[in-house]
Amino acid sequence: MVDLSFWAKLVTMLVGIFSIFFGYIFPIQGIKKAKLRDEYRFLKEFFADRDDKNIHPYVVGKGCFAVSGDPKLTIKEFDYLMTLDYPIDVLKQFSFTRKYLEHVETSAVDELVFKGKLKSKKMRVLLRFVYGLAYFACAFVAIGPLFFFKQIFSSPMPASVTFVLFIFLVFGSWALNFLFEARRLLDAEKLFRNQKKRTSTFPTELKAVRGESSH
Repeated sequence: MVDLSFWAKLVTMLVGIFSIFFGYIFPIQGIKKAKLRDEYRFLKEFFADRDDKNIHPYVVGKGCFAVSGDPKLTIKEFDYLMTLDYPIDVLKQFSFTRKYLEHVETSAVDELVFKGKLKSKKMRVLLRFVYGLAYFACAFVAIGPLFFFKQIFSSPMPASVTFVLFIFLVFGSWALNFLFEARRLLDAEKLFRNQKKRTSTFPTELKAVRGESSH
């Protein structure tokens, strides 16, 4: 006789795992109008202040931090990201994906590039596969005790609860971490591809604020 309860648990578990996976990788983002208005006013004042050639780089750096929320973001990185399409979203993406991307600026190149071995597309595809596989494996193990509910809880209750909680917390946290890294890598690849879309370049006055000179 087919054990319907077993298959019901299996389907429920798989639906939950896949729902979490796709819900995090492809989130539905809401827009708060009030927050957007506040950001607009601040950005308008910030860029107006940057027209002042005498503004101190420290003040500019603080402004960049206020816009991005990333204390590690440099002024040069900020200025480059502002030339891309949807710059505010790009700022957030770069802060999130900094682990995989870096800004390179030379006389011939001014762009975001992947770090180390991840410059190879094959390595990035392999890493995405590893993250996805590791997520599903850890999530399956974390929820796995549901399949053996009767057997586990037939033993002394304290030991059973401790075992289930240990498995859930350890493998559940690993699953979330792998999911987090998969999302980070996907966002890094998206930002890397989209940087070819330039909206503008910063004027000479802003380069002067950064201590550069135009030739």
